[in-house]
Amino acid sequence: QWTADEAAGAKLQFTYASDTIDVSVNGEKITGINQISKEVDLSGHLLEGENTLEIRVKSNLGNILSENAHEFGLGGAVTLQLN
Repeated sequence: QWTADEAAGAKLQFTYASDTIDVSVNGEKITGINQISKEVDLSGHLLEGENTLEIRVKSNLGNILSENAHEFGLGGAVTLQLN
């Protein structure tokens, strides 16, 4: 739990994600995720107090159709950086 001041400028940082990630805060999907920068801006999405953060990683169509699927998911650390 945190205050509104602490939540301003909050970012979710991840080391590696493959293939596509979706992030939701309190049931609201965050758009414009840039997997190259490995950060998700959570500003304006966090409420004061308790929040629910959901991260979903989707495989690509090649994994569904191929017998030689490659690994996908989150790798390394996933951290929440508060202001």
